[in-house]
Amino acid sequence: MRERKGFTLIELLVVIAVIALLMAILLPALQKAKYQAMRVVCMSNVRQQLMIFFTYAQDNDGKFPPHMERVPMRVKDTFDPNELNIWSAFRKSYMTNSQILICPITRIIGAHYANTDFVPNMDARGRTFGGWDSKVAGTNTPSSVISVAYNWYANFTPSEWEPVWPVTFHNGERPWPKNTVECSSDRTLISHNIMANEWGLYDNSHGGTGTQQQSLKIDSSKQIDNPIGLADGHAIYRLKSKTLLRASYVGDRGLAELYY
Repeated sequence: MRERKGFTLIELLVVIAVIALLMAILLPALQKAKYQAMRVVCMSNVRQQLMIFFTYAQDNDGKFPPHMERVPMRVKDTFDPNELNIWSAFRKSYMTNSQILICPITRIIGAHYANTDFVPNMDARGRTFGGWDSKVAGTNTPSSVISVAYNWYANFTPSEWEPVWPVTFHNGERPWPKNTVECSSDRTLISHNIMANEWGLYDNSHGGTGTQQQSLKIDSSKQIDNPIGLADGHAIYRLKSKTLLRASYVGDRGLAELYY
């Protein structure tokens, strides 16, 4: 009788079990490595955005562009007179790569924020809201309301143009600079958006949900961090557990609180 060569059923099951065990061990490490890579991209985004702000200021007597909107993540709104906003100031000569406005971590959280407001080329939601390059659906007309995935604080004045809503700063935060003369390492220019108002908490940071939450408590249970762009031109990481209330004002939706 000739001997037959091959795996027995038991040997095959053992091999499958070993492969499954290796995958269980390696998968968390691979996921962590992927997250770290996306985190690096986000930090790079912030640094490039800082460069755009300072380049614009250098070309305009040290002044940052006007930013009078309801919230700092919004860069264009329907009530802007003569389009005096950041979107109009940056879009032709300064924002040459709008992909730096997309955080690869936050783009995958929450359908509303990932698929409309923060993705530059997506058609406008509800024919009005969209990302940097978005158009009114079915037309070549830019969206009426445009948001980005980051809060921009340089020269930010919460308002609907009339009246201006005064800002109160908390936990040692200094007022946001209006020009380069006011810039220093203890003032903030850029962060991810974590905002609470009478409608709830909107956490669009790393580890956030990207959707409206009724609870106003920020989830800092995980050691997740977010990049912060400082007014001296460099960026840092800040742990979510170190996120604090930095500014507040009374706007169109009651008390608005900004955390970073």
